[in-house]
Amino acid sequence: MILLERFESLELLLLESLERRDSNEEIIDLLRRTKSGLAGERRVDTELNMCLENDYIVLRDLVLHYQTQSFQMDCLLLSPHFAFVIEVKNMTGRIEYSSEQHQFIRIRQDGTFDCFTNPIDQVRRHQTLIEQLFRKWNITLPVESAVIFASRNVILPSIQDGQMYHVTGLSYESKKLYEKHRSSYISNKQLLQLGQMLLKLHTPRIKKVSFNRARLRKGVLCSRCKWQSVMRYERGSWRCRCGVSDNTQLRIALHDYRLLWNEKISNSEFREFTKIDCADKAYYLLKKLGLDSEGKFKDKKYIIPANIWSERKRL
Repeated sequence: MILLERFESLELLLLESLERRDSNEEIIDLLRRTKSGLAGERRVDTELNMCLENDYIVLRDLVLHYQTQSFQMDCLLLSPHFAFVIEVKNMTGRIEYSSEQHQFIRIRQDGTFDCFTNPIDQVRRHQTLIEQLFRKWNITLPVESAVIFASRNVILPSIQDGQMYHVTGLSYESKKLYEKHRSSYISNKQLLQLGQMLLKLHTPRIKKVSFNRARLRKGVLCSRCKWQSVMRYERGSWRCRCGVSDNTQLRIALHDYRLLWNEKISNSEFREFTKIDCADKAYYLLKKLGLDSEGKFKDKKYIIPANIWSERKRL
């Protein structure tokens, strides 16, 4: 049972909007890394779903606050036999790890390298947090942990305790955990209660993305032109000089407006943003979108819903 699903984060949606409105190397690199991380997590999710036994609960991207610290776990698996904390990495290159120095280094093909926070230390902290919560709740359930690498293009060092391995080994390693913990420590009813207790403590973390609003391109942008051309509303549709005619682009533009400017927009703000010079035409387009509104006359504001662009809504 999946109690907490993994969705695209607000950070990812913001970065995608920023790429359309203010494409620069910093935004592009951050978006690439964010998408790569999500792809790696979903690959591990798929592999985990195929190797689990019948009775289990999964919580993905679980954020818990304990004492003065905040912990985000890529995945927490609960079963009657054990709990399993998973940290996912989607790195490429050769990994060097020193347990004595607690050092974690990624070496690229060109010989350059990066030093990272040791993910094994990180997942062990998460494991300790779960163990402390279980003791506080008088729950006896063994807790295991591992760092799992999702990319095929990574070379891992040999780790004796098996706390770091490739996603292709997840099925084998999970079987070892079930063999190690054959006894059931809690009932299925207690398992569900435990999952719900953890879910109540979940507090989604919103990462702030800094940007300069003055740099953002306004207007209904053309996807065929890679968001570089501003479309005009002519003869009942949004048209670009490249020949594209697509009314969906207005919804994408309002999706960006909601994330980067405001979730509410007036008729005058809509005209200024979309480059429309007629108040009646703006009123017609806003009414056609079926948006809820508040206020009257000049104070009227239209509320842009999260699913204004249905293909890119955040659930």
